[in-house]
Amino acid sequence: MRDKCFKEESAVVKPESKQVVNTDEQTLIQTLSDRDADVRANAARALGERGASMAVIPLIGALQDADSYVRMAAAEALGEIGDTQAVAALVRALEENDVGPRGLAAQALGKIGKSAVEALLPVLSARDAQTRQAASEALGRIRDIRAAAPLAKLLGDHNRDVRQTAAWALGQLEDSGSVVPLRQALKDKEYPVRQAATLALGKLGVPALPAVMEALGDGYAGVRQAAAIALGEIGGAQATAALLSLLTDENFAVRQTVAQALGKLGEAQAVLPLVGALQDGDREVRQAVATSLGKLGDARAVPALLEALCDPNGAVRQTAAEALDQLGWQPAEDTSGARYWIARQNWENCIILGELSVEALIQALDYHDGQFRAAVVQTLGQSGVPTNMERVVRALLSALEKDPDWVVRAVTAEVLRGLPAAQRSDVERALARFEQTFDQHQQETDDDDA
Repeated sequence: MRDKCFKEESAVVKPESKQVVNTDEQTLIQTLSDRDADVRANAARALGERGASMAVIPLIGALQDADSYVRMAAAEALGEIGDTQAVAALVRALEENDVGPRGLAAQALGKIGKSAVEALLPVLSARDAQTRQAASEALGRIRDIRAAAPLAKLLGDHNRDVRQTAAWALGQLEDSGSVVPLRQALKDKEYPVRQAATLALGKLGVPALPAVMEALGDGYAGVRQAAAIALGEIGGAQATAALLSLLTDENFAVRQTVAQALGKLGEAQAVLPLVGALQDGDREVRQAVATSLGKLGDARAVPALLEALCDPNGAVRQTAAEALDQLGWQPAEDTSGARYWIARQNWENCIILGELSVEALIQALDYHDGQFRAAVVQTLGQSGVPTNMERVVRALLSALEKDPDWVVRAVTAEVLRGLPAAQRSDVERALARFEQTFDQHQQETDDDDA
């Protein structure tokens, strides 16, 4: 029941007697003393949603509630109200042992804003590492330049989580004066700190570019991925050239992020390298590449995207078709047009193309998705004409005997029975064999389920 109270956009409504909707603010304040913790939490949340300034002092008191969920709701509510009276109490809440109230107190201070800075700065020197981390988070949310030097000092903290959060917070300040300490943090022994520092550098613009380029050679893929994101934020020809050096990285997630960043930057020099990356061995990379080629809007990508319409992965084919749309390419009444409509799974247009779509449809019988192949079989049965019916029948017979999906085989049998060729002896024999093996398969499935 409780976790419903603390989702970011959760309602305060509770079943039956625990509802607090349409209750006046004074009654809600009194409800903060209810015996039921769920009711107290709901009341606190409702007061925050209403911005009830008269409830600030009672909510400060609720930060001491025995129930952590009530303390969380109180902290969140104080952040929504935004009254500076709550600053001292919320700063004290950063010393909480429970991560939930502590984190929401940091968020609340971030919402209250610059008036909380002076109270937070001394907390960066607290003995407890979790408290220092929470104060760093709050200052990052406030984004006040006064916190830059104290946060930079925390990059040398003995606790990894504190260093990581301090690096993140410095990025939020977007102060170019933080480039030097963040660049030093790229040498941290812990990769999460290096990763956070790299992402932070990306928010500092062109002055941080040399530092980000150092991170390209990090031995941990997550840091190199962060470098790709950072370069995408910085932008420019130099950043693009640096990204291109990562397009063949050994890690697929890095290559995917690089492809996305190149599409975001929009530099023409990325087109041909991305065209080559459409042959990447990872489907998610190929999909990201196709998306970026569409964004770049360069007609040089059209031939490669037409080839990608035959990609074994459906998402890549679909993305290639969408990219072609962005480039202004129009499907004609030819094989490329058929492949486009197949990628779009517009079977009606494939049928309209008739004979022109047959070869593309036959090729699509090798694609991975069984449901997709079943649709191809049905379309193929309606696309043949006397001049190529033999080719259609041979392809369907092959699917009937070899497709790994029994549903596809069953659909193929149904399509074959509806063709004039169903009377041929070879087709009759193939259908008879299928019915026998299908019955055996069904029996084996039933036995396994028994």
